[in-house]
Amino acid sequence: MTKTPQLPDDVDALKALLSEKNAYIDNLEVKVITLQEQLNIKKLYKIEKSLKTTSVDERFKIRQALAVPILTQCRT
Repeated sequence: MTKTPQLPDDVDALKALLSEKNAYIDNLEVKVITLQEQLNIKKLYKIEKSLKTTSVDERFKIRQALAVPILTQCRT
């Protein structure tokens, strides 16, 4: 059974705890985005390697299709 953590009674301590948790979540979101970008680069490399005769325009379209908006996925 999971224990429910005791929350501090002090408002400032609660704010600090919340701020710490939000920073942790933001850090995880950045890591997820970074890993997604790395995966997309590997996918692109694999696709381009298999399509050596692909034109520059087609490679550009492939890159655009695999692009992930970086900052739009981060929380504000």
